Amino acid sequence: MGLPPVGCAPHFLWEYMSSEFIRQHPDSMISYCDTFEGSVDILENRDRYGFVTTTDACCGLGKYGGLFYSLN
Repeated sequence: MGLPPVGCAPHFLWEYMSSEFIRQHPDSMISYCDTFEGSVDILENRDRYGFVTTTDACCGLGKYGGLFYSLN
């Protein structure tokens, strides 16, 4: 499972960890779900997904009133 847009550090760590895992377990298979691209697509095309805004959240915490990646 990927992460929402939080910067490049998690990607580099995931890349390193997955290559180490494959090296240690050569017969294994890794499936990856890219939620980053999906998140960016929703943010950039909010009307297509039925959102009025992408800067207001409903839970009330963080900079944009959100609990997840809008905390800064």
